Amino acid sequence: MKYTEENKIVTLFNRKKIRPRIDKTQRLSSGDVPEIVHFMLPDGTEYPVDVTKDVTVGRVPSDDDPAVTIDLEPYDGHDLGVSRQHAMLKRIKDNLVLVDLGSSNGTFVNGHKAEAGERYNIMDGDTLTFSRLTLEVRFIKRNHR
Repeated sequence: MKYTEENKIVTLFNRKKIRPRIDKTQRLSSGDVPEIVHFMLPDGTEYPVDVTKDVTVGRVPSDDDPAVTIDLEPYDGHDLGVSRQHAMLKRIKDNLVLVDLGSSNGTFVNGHKAEAGERYNIMDGDTLTFSRLTLEVRFIKRNHR
């Protein structure tokens, strides 16, 4: 297969896989994003996160790094290639936006590579892979009485 900018070849475990870029035209709006978004962690734990503030995904930072909101170190983040400051999620109007922060091993949305520094709208049910560690995003809306 011919190498082009649209089809970047990524090697994992000595096997080549084509990772197409995300088609941003098909992901125009996330929809009604609640203030609390739930991340389904690899061990099945549901991890609620307040997305009214910026959310940083990574692993335990060194002394001079800013803190991370979602620490993937307990889920073998270091061994699976998660960077200390891997990606950021930000709620903008009714959208949840993901930006890869220049991670060493990449961020993937539903298996498609996210380019560092680009914005991607995240939707309910999306899978986010930080290097080789995958989480599922859930917009769980609770009825308030």
